[in-house]
Amino acid sequence: MVRRISVKKNESGMTLVEALATLTILSMVVVLIWTTFSISTKHSIMETTKLQLQQEANYILTEIQQQHRQLECYTLDIREDRVQLFNCKQTPELIEVISTNYKYKEYNSGDIKPKEGNLSFTLTVKDSKKDSKLKVEVVTNISRYKSYN
Repeated sequence: MVRRISVKKNESGMTLVEALATLTILSMVVVLIWTTFSISTKHSIMETTKLQLQQEANYILTEIQQQHRQLECYTLDIREDRVQLFNCKQTPELIEVISTNYKYKEYNSGDIKPKEGNLSFTLTVKDSKKDSKLKVEVVTNISRYKSYN
């Protein structure tokens, strides 16, 4: 007695077309994830730079305000590469270099006498990286406490 074994021809497996379709879908998902990651990284760097510019502006204004409340006369000199304070004497002496970390919009106040009035100006701090257009502008009015003696 001979037994015959029947083999079913309904084999299951992956065809080349199915493998290519899977690879195409997988590569599209990877490209989407990579693009999202790249965009979020660039956005994060830009926001961090803006925050640093704002912190620099706050620091500069705090230093100017402190000197404004202490000095009788000074000159605020903002160049593209530095922010400095000078006294008002015939031969001006440097009081303080406040900052040299970024680029600034130039401004020269002339003699400031805090007892005679407030200092109003716009401080512009720019990113020093080449081709960067990031900047922070702060409109400020610095005053001095008035004493009535």
